[in-house]
Amino acid sequence: MKETDDKCNECSRREFLKRSTAGTGTIILGSIWLEACSDSPNEPTSTGATISIDTKLSQYSALAQIGGTLAFNENDLPDMPSYGLLLIRESEESVRALSRRCPHKSCTVKPFSNEIANCDCHGSQFDKEGKVLKGPASSSLFAYNASIEDGIISISV
Repeated sequence: MKETDDKCNECSRREFLKRSTAGTGTIILGSIWLEACSDSPNEPTSTGATISIDTKLSQYSALAQIGGTLAFNENDLPDMPSYGLLLIRESEESVRALSRRCPHKSCTVKPFSNEIANCDCHGSQFDKEGKVLKGPASSSLFAYNASIEDGIISISV
């Protein structure tokens, strides 16, 4: 009887270790999956700087027209936020400035093409208002305060 009890105890210990290892692995993989699929914080920190863009200059002329868009990288202009900006001329009196930082996992969103900005990292898509058209991102692109007067765009970053 003693030998049978030892085998059952050994079997139980072995089974316990197998199940514990499997359970721990499941918890770890689940945590990694949740982190990978959760959105990153959306709001960049403000620097208090103002970026000015003159739409009369040839390199910015796309923004002189209603519906025109331009994408800026982080080093294109002084005080440019990391990840850069997407600018959209909405009307004679309004312009929209969006962060190129995807809220899903902080990849850089591509310039607009056919009215859609794509994030190539995980396939998120955004419209010209910065709203999510296709996930996995679940929140909009961060919008900066922007205005236009006499062809000069001012963006508070």
